Amino acid sequence: MPDSALALSPEFQSFKSSLTRQRITVEDNSGEGVWTVYDTGPNTVRCPLIMIAPLSGTPEVYYKQVLALSSKGIRVLALEGPVCWSEGRWCSSFRHLLYHFNLDKVHLFKQWYQRRVRVPGSEASPAEVRRQLPLPGYRPRG
Repeated sequence: MPDSALALSPEFQSFKSSLTRQRITVEDNSGEGVWTVYDTGPNTVRCPLIMIAPLSGTPEVYYKQVLALSSKGIRVLALEGPVCWSEGRWCSSFRHLLYHFNLDKVHLFKQWYQRRVRVPGSEASPAEVRRQLPLPGYRPRG
């Protein structure tokens, strides 16, 4: 199957060649989860922007935003989460991913339908979601 015009574009090729896709396995009390992560920008930033891939996509969908923001010194983590069968399991796995990166606070950029994605702000959680930035898009009626 031939590559799409997008995959052959210079911008996308720059993204793929300059960033390493990390596969990070985190373990919590419910089992293991494998996250796909592109981490860009200065690692000293402890409150990065986290861009969560849509359900039918991968972190590569944010390549233009990742390149633009990281060139301005903003730390961005574009990620795709593991398969989880409950919201609580997903939140637990996400919290352990934040432990892995030693993050104190984060900003979330997500699709509208991911409105339930959250990290409980309890004493047990080291991370606090500072801001959630939903991307306008398809909203089911009803």
